[in-house]
Amino acid sequence: MGSVDPSPVGAHLGGKDFTRIKIGIGRPPLDEGSAEYKEAEVVAYVLIDVTAEEKQIVSQAIPRVSEAIYCLLTEGLTAAMNKYD
Repeated sequence: MGSVDPSPVGAHLGGKDFTRIKIGIGRPPLDEGSAEYKEAEVVAYVLIDVTAEEKQIVSQAIPRVSEAIYCLLTEGLTAAMNKYD
């Protein structure tokens, strides 16, 4: 399953050809006996409220994301992907 397209951004920029920086949030637990995720479950998982624990995790990731953005801008996409992907 691919990522959800941020269509308002794509529409504003005139297409999907732009660099995105993402922070992974994991996946919802699989239903018992299920081997794959249903798209609706993944979308619902992405849209649920963030817990206090998750906010702390994101806060700790912000410095690394900032470094990745700086690397992207100063060294280019390939270097940033090699260092932070």
